Amino acid sequence: MNKLTRKQAIIRTARMWRKLAKTGGNKNSYFEGYRNKGLANRPIHNCFLCEYALQQGGMGTRECPICPYYQKFGRCTSFKKKTHFMEWCSAADASNRRAYAGIIVRQLEELEETD
Repeated sequence: MNKLTRKQAIIRTARMWRKLAKTGGNKNSYFEGYRNKGLANRPIHNCFLCEYALQQGGMGTRECPICPYYQKFGRCTSFKKKTHFMEWCSAADASNRRAYAGIIVRQLEELEETD
């Protein structure tokens, strides 16, 4: 994947979550579209923000402080507390996934506005 700017990472992540909020799909269903189109320019890690943080020199859990989402909202993943992302991951159906994805979209729109 090409090196991402902070703004590109936010925009691409927001685009991904908007589609997930619309379809109720999961992350694999979103990235399936990349494979079908032959696009290699997809994040290797969870999302474009994770990819951006890793490209900036983060490794393992140390990349989180570099992530724009983390800087504003805190961790997206946590085994100690429920996060919108973790709720989305464990949602039993598309309707619940759409609801949690919608919350994440609103958070990412805040990042888009401030960047």
